[in-house]
Amino acid sequence: MFKALIVDDEGIERRGLSMLIRRLDLPFETKDAPNGADALSLLQQEHFDVLLTDIRMPFMDGIQLAHEARQLFPDLYIIIFSAYADFRKAQQAMKENVGRYLLKPVDVMEFSQVMRDAEDRIRKGRAEADRLTMLEQEILAYRRRDPGAVPVHHAGPAPLPEDARTMAPAVEAVLEIIRKEYGTPLGLNDVAERVYLNPSYLSTLFRREVGKSFVRYLNDYRLERAAEALLADNRPVGEIRKAVGFSGDSYFIALFRERYGCTPQQYRAMPGHREVDMP
Repeated sequence: MFKALIVDDEGIERRGLSMLIRRLDLPFETKDAPNGADALSLLQQEHFDVLLTDIRMPFMDGIQLAHEARQLFPDLYIIIFSAYADFRKAQQAMKENVGRYLLKPVDVMEFSQVMRDAEDRIRKGRAEADRLTMLEQEILAYRRRDPGAVPVHHAGPAPLPEDARTMAPAVEAVLEIIRKEYGTPLGLNDVAERVYLNPSYLSTLFRREVGKSFVRYLNDYRLERAAEALLADNRPVGEIRKAVGFSGDSYFIALFRERYGCTPQQYRAMPGHREVDMP
């Protein structure tokens, strides 16, 4: 079973798509969100395979949501739907590597085919991730038997480091990048390229070794730096938000409230509150 997140400011539209997925017997569990900010918060809390989003919504529209989601989750399959045949919006959607752009009301047969295509792509991606995990295990087992063996070369489309012992240092390198550059735009694709790993493989490896996803760790680290700054100086909240790497006020406030149980302004009014730094 896969997971799909449906985002639309109209509750009837969200419920309708969920019912359609069940009626078509598609292998997707669904959750929903009324806007892009809430959707981003859900995406960083849980794993989703497919994002289905309307374009016109408050706080953050579907195009911006697709952009933010693509930066954070390169393997997420994104489907945008809209009641407007807007060629300019469709062009913007394609620039964000959106899987499909559908018009409302959704055609049932077209929707079924789009979701089946998404299912097929997800299954292939999981199979590739499983293959890479098995290959890593084989390399580690080989190294234990013969520590002096020559490096193993992988000729597939997603190369592993030659020496399996570099796996942990690769994750350490990612953690160091986050610590030094958390205030800049950091996406999994770019970071994976810098440590010479496939993004899907790095995502799996990072979660296994750190205990949380790349995105969750990055957001937690940024939130802790924001909390420190709120108590350390009198800069405006918006300025601090930008300094720690968050691109939108709504998303930042939603994540901050979820983490600390209050808004940044309320947190600033509670002197003496200190968080333990992350490693």
